[in-house]
Amino acid sequence: MCSSSTWAEDHPIRHEITGGITWISDEWAYHDYIVNGEAFSAVSGNLDKDYTVMAGAYAFFFTPIPEDHTTPIALRRFYTHPTTVSLNFFYQPEKKLTYHYQNLGANYHSSTDRDASSRSAGVDVEYYLKPTTGLCFHLSAEKNEEAIQTSDTLDSRGTGDSDEIRRYYGVGVSQYMFDHLNLKLSYTILDFKSSSNEKTWTEDRPLLFTHYFKDTDTTGKKITLVGEYVFRKLLGIQGVYVFWDQKAHSKELSFYADTFLNLDSYYNDTIANHTLGMSVSLYLWEKMTFRVGGSYTRQALDRTYQTDQVIEYDWKITTVEASLLRYLNRHIGVQIGYKFATQDGDVLIRHPASENDPRTTYTADADFHSVYIGVTGRF
Repeated sequence: MCSSSTWAEDHPIRHEITGGITWISDEWAYHDYIVNGEAFSAVSGNLDKDYTVMAGAYAFFFTPIPEDHTTPIALRRFYTHPTTVSLNFFYQPEKKLTYHYQNLGANYHSSTDRDASSRSAGVDVEYYLKPTTGLCFHLSAEKNEEAIQTSDTLDSRGTGDSDEIRRYYGVGVSQYMFDHLNLKLSYTILDFKSSSNEKTWTEDRPLLFTHYFKDTDTTGKKITLVGEYVFRKLLGIQGVYVFWDQKAHSKELSFYADTFLNLDSYYNDTIANHTLGMSVSLYLWEKMTFRVGGSYTRQALDRTYQTDQVIEYDWKITTVEASLLRYLNRHIGVQIGYKFATQDGDVLIRHPASENDPRTTYTADADFHSVYIGVTGRF
């Protein structure tokens, strides 16, 4: 009779299935409003978001992954360099998000409720031309939908919806400099399209409404460089740099029922994003891996309106995370993870063509918490 280790060596892995659920909580605060040098402490805003994301993936290895018991399970794919096709998806069920804005000095309050949902599907191919060099291809699409309701203390009411599709087309190269060091460079094209409409009115004059329409086209690119080094199959170090650049053009149309007047305008967005990240993995035993990591992002967004208004956003995002992967046997693994992120920055609203260049500034900050539980199957 064959031993279990001999049977495993004769039956290498060709399939990997992963599935998991993530619980996410975001808390945003907007404060420190300053208008033309005068502080308005009575003005503030907040946004709370609690939602769930379900994700899954399937990978087929054209090069079977051998079961080498001298190598931790989490590293066997790294050392095999298999040609791989992966299918992945995520789904965020509809969840209500509420934004509150208030000006206590003017006894004014408004709220915006958004019922948001999202889903995505994609495919990745990693084809090794030779044992140390592979070509990478990526294709995915993401769908985002929202239903919107607004109200305020001036008896204004509103309703609307938005619909967005995001497409990503990527190509890259994977190169093993030697057995323990891998470098990956990828270039991804971004193509986003969205449309939205919103209708507002006052409770005492519901027929004299304003209908607002917006269409946005976004193009951009993402460049990603990843380096991973494994020391004696005990310690893994990974470094990541991401540059994200995109430009958007939004066309707006407003219809006023009281005057039957149509007004159209536009605005342009320019976004530049730089991220540096690092993680360390400890391969404690053959079936257990502990990982800690973090990243730092700087993001600048400039929005220029056809009318005399410019909005400048300057964000700083810091992330820390940890996860534990434990294989119950050679086929089944369980993973838990936690991530915490902070985002803060200043927002400047100015009117450069107006007399005295009037300006408004405020500060925005947010905390993000997420908990992940997932299962991996290898066959």
